[in-house]
Amino acid sequence: MGYTEGQSGHLATHAAIDVSIAQHATDIASVATDLATLETGLPATFVPRGSLTLNIADFGGVADGGTTDNSPALNAAIASHPAFGVSVYLPIGANYYDFLSTISVTKPLRLFTDTGFLGTDTARLQFAAGVKGFDVHMADSAQIFALEHIALEGAATAKVTGSHGIHMKKGRASFRDVSVNNFAEHGVFYDSTTVGDNVNHSHATNLRCYSNRGDGIRLEGGDSNACTFIAPDTVANYGWGINNMSSHNQFLHPHADQQYNGSPGAYRDNGLSNDWDWVYAEASGVFLIDTLSNGGRVATSTFGAPTITKSGIAYNSWDIAQSGKTHRISMLPVEAGAHEYQFGQFVAAGSFDLSDATRGSNILSVSGSTGEATWWGSHMPNATATHDLGWAGGKWRTGWFSDYVRAGKAVITGVNTTALRPSATTVGVGGMVFDTTLNIPIWSDGSAWRNATGTVV
Repeated sequence: MGYTEGQSGHLATHAAIDVSIAQHATDIASVATDLATLETGLPATFVPRGSLTLNIADFGGVADGGTTDNSPALNAAIASHPAFGVSVYLPIGANYYDFLSTISVTKPLRLFTDTGFLGTDTARLQFAAGVKGFDVHMADSAQIFALEHIALEGAATAKVTGSHGIHMKKGRASFRDVSVNNFAEHGVFYDSTTVGDNVNHSHATNLRCYSNRGDGIRLEGGDSNACTFIAPDTVANYGWGINNMSSHNQFLHPHADQQYNGSPGAYRDNGLSNDWDWVYAEASGVFLIDTLSNGGRVATSTFGAPTITKSGIAYNSWDIAQSGKTHRISMLPVEAGAHEYQFGQFVAAGSFDLSDATRGSNILSVSGSTGEATWWGSHMPNATATHDLGWAGGKWRTGWFSDYVRAGKAVITGVNTTALRPSATTVGVGGMVFDTTLNIPIWSDGSAWRNATGTVV
């Protein structure tokens, strides 16, 4: 009897297990149905695996060099991704992925391909003549637009305003091994000129911009700041290689060869407190420190150093290195009347030419090993007729400055000819100059220069 009861209990247990297995089978079938529902509308070749990486080929993208317009395929891939972003893989093809229209990016997006040389061995996207490549305006400035191992090619035959390779207006750009060439205006434009737009904290490594009809790389606006560029390469652009009109940006080991297409020069800095390190330019390319430049730093390469030029009054400090030496030029506080000299360029290793037609010759020589200011050829007034000499912590021959020295209306110059001396009106009453043509000291009465006897000279 006991045996029969035990056997009956085992049968009941097996029956319960069978019911459980049937229930699991039903649940699995239900999950499969749900997955099928989720996949509805996706390309048949797309298999979700918990990843947000798509293949442009799944949306009809083909690198056939002109037969297929890939704009619809990439737009479809972008439209399919959720708000928090997606990656789109572009297989390297035998030819270009052609695009007949601009790609608008309003959500986080990463485009990438296999690691390769930025030539034929990478994914190449070619845009029709006069068409902007990517127009990037994210919902949030912290969202990222990333390109990796991608080559963008325009087909420009003339300049077309607004037809940039990449127009970054809102969001953070993250570029690695990217080339942007031959577009009808700027190669890459970091543009925050419209209120509310922000491209701060963008960065690029090995960004190459060639033969664009505007600037190769351009930064403009109040929120195109704190961007970092490592080894940017700009060649044969019709505008500047790099045209930086924003602030607190850093350019490390930039290279430019801008001696073609009527370019004004290799680099232009028109912003505040930017940092240029180991700057290199082919054929003595021009580096323009422009009107608003303030508190920045420039260190040139020991080989292929650019020609430092000027435009307007530069404020505060510019650290400039020549022939491997860093020389500090006037560490002055920014304040009313504390302007520095208007003009300056290197004339030899360790010497900075501060001359112009009205101020005379002013050569500042700096020790290449110690940074000591060893000789200043003459001292001329600044724009407000006051003259500041030195900088806090700086060294003049054997003495150290605790702060800069202001000569007020009294301007003392070591060397000045009659033709090149400043006007008495500019210097003001009490100003003194030693006239080397007359070989005598002379003083200003506010309107004319007079010698020790009071005679106008």
